[in-house]
Amino acid sequence: MEIRGGQSSGSINRLTWLAITLATTAEGRSWAAAVFYASDSDLNVYFVSDLKTRHGRDMHRDPHVTGAINHDVSSW
Repeated sequence: MEIRGGQSSGSINRLTWLAITLATTAEGRSWAAAVFYASDSDLNVYFVSDLKTRHGRDMHRDPHVTGAINHDVSSW
């Protein structure tokens, strides 16, 4: 699938890019990382990670994760 400017040529018609705080755990230690994600109109969440990152290695060992999505604002 190819994504261009929020539109894709695949089954995802419109994507919105935001940040999610992703929480993982490994060997009894927790970890939280902010990652960019995209979602579609069916509430599927997509993001890309790498096994070089701690959360990537944690998810590789244990796919159970928790995420917190906060409303994106321009000022607090």
